[in-house]
Amino acid sequence: WSYSLALLLATIAAVAIAILASYRRGAPGAASLIVLSSAMAVWTSFYALHFAAQSEAVRLVWLKMTYLGVLTVPTAFLAFAIRFSNRGYQLKKRVMALFLIEPLLTFLMLWWDPQGLFFGGRIPSGMILSGGPWFWFNVVYSYSLIFVALVLLIAAYRQISTIYRAQALAVMGGAFLPILVDVAG
Repeated sequence: WSYSLALLLATIAAVAIAILASYRRGAPGAASLIVLSSAMAVWTSFYALHFAAQSEAVRLVWLKMTYLGVLTVPTAFLAFAIRFSNRGYQLKKRVMALFLIEPLLTFLMLWWDPQGLFFGGRIPSGMILSGGPWFWFNVVYSYSLIFVALVLLIAAYRQISTIYRAQALAVMGGAFLPILVDVAG
């Protein structure tokens, strides 16, 4: 229950960030930050329910539902980084649609995967980190988008004026901390 409680606190923080960003909708990256924070809230709330569930069948449903957020975060983070680094002119709807193909295929595979490509033919128990070839493809894809986003944020930090550097550091710190925790876990 303590892990579920921590995840619920993370959900509250993500919702608060989404609400605060909604007040600054016109700012560069605000819309992407709203989507990113909302996806993180979905991820953490369903994951909390996953750990709180008593039966394996219910846990599996909540586990699959976490992927609504999990699959959205990398693309939303990349969109945010592109906007934050003033490269929004490169963010075309057609390009973003291409980035959504893999998450959509992955989500469909979570629910209808008779070959076991995502979960490797076995029902996961407890840990998400057990899977088949598509699971690992998704991991590589997601971390590739996150890596590109971090490179864009670092480049933006080096190019912005001193008064905005604290803001850029906060954004990068907010991005690096969950990644480090995820990799360590």
